Amino acid sequence: LNGHNLVPGNATALRQVGLVREGTQNIGQQLSLWGNLIHFGQAKNWSEEKLKRHAEHLLQELDLWEQRDTPVAELSRGKQRQVAFLCALITDPPIVVLDEPLSGLDMQATQRVKAWLKQLTHGRGKTVVLTTRHPEVAQDLCDHAAIINKGRSVTDVPVAELANLTEQKCYQIKVKSHLSDHWRDWFDNLTLTYTDTGDTLLSGPIRDQAPLYG
Repeated sequence: LNGHNLVPGNATALRQVGLVREGTQNIGQQLSLWGNLIHFGQAKNWSEEKLKRHAEHLLQELDLWEQRDTPVAELSRGKQRQVAFLCALITDPPIVVLDEPLSGLDMQATQRVKAWLKQLTHGRGKTVVLTTRHPEVAQDLCDHAAIINKGRSVTDVPVAELANLTEQKCYQIKVKSHLSDHWRDWFDNLTLTYTDTGDTLLSGPIRDQAPLYG
């Protein structure tokens, strides 16, 4: 992971990633904002002085410094979500993984977090991986997009090419006789159905002529 071997007990490998799950389950509701950041930082063996300096910096960035002593349970869901981001970033990991990062945020917080995420990648050189059910979020925030369907990678393209996917033509190819199910993986992304006469229909989007003839 980022050049470090993922063997049990390798704390250096674990420190490469900050993870934010959807919602706010990973933060202490009875702890203050400040207490959460210090707790997560100590868990990764950062020095107290370094932790305090970085915690103040992060709280200032998201305009939460004035609420640093407020118990998380008293904050709005949107602000709790932002605290979860900061807990993942308290030890300054080079890789950040976010699950639905804009979930539960109001419009103002959404714009602030979007700008902040862009700064993390383009300003600080971090790798940010986010999952989302909303294509417009990926198009707005990401450089590259992968679409996964039932555990399989369907598309892995620069975000600029996502729009082209909607322009694909859908084809239906009729094959005489019955193709067994083991052919499904061979015809990538095409659906196999069968006619009453025992023939097979391959249907689905194909971007251009070359893969069609293939």
